[in-house]
Amino acid sequence: NRAAQAAGMAALEDKDHARATIAHNLHWREKMVRALSAKGYGVLPSQANFVLMDCGQEEKAQAVYSHLCGQGVYVRKVKAYGLSAHLRVTIGDPWALERLLAALPPCSG
Repeated sequence: NRAAQAAGMAALEDKDHARATIAHNLHWREKMVRALSAKGYGVLPSQANFVLMDCGQEEKAQAVYSHLCGQGVYVRKVKAYGLSAHLRVTIGDPWALERLLAALPPCSG
């Protein structure tokens, strides 16, 4: 609709906000990759506002997904994209990363 188009155009024109968002994503994506790797998860290279965490097997991805949802931490399955052993983790605020890492079990290999 027109309101959404106007909001989108305004967001594209706000260069300071765009730069800040890019810097935020770069900083926290790097921290997330290091933290997930330290817990034993593989992480696919990303240029987006999310990373794809490799759980090794579809069953493990499902178990991690269920565990995180039970802890109130929501990630996305990407099985429909042919990545059944992976979960999509969005780059959010620092507290979201801390909450994810507190709830995330170590990768069992």
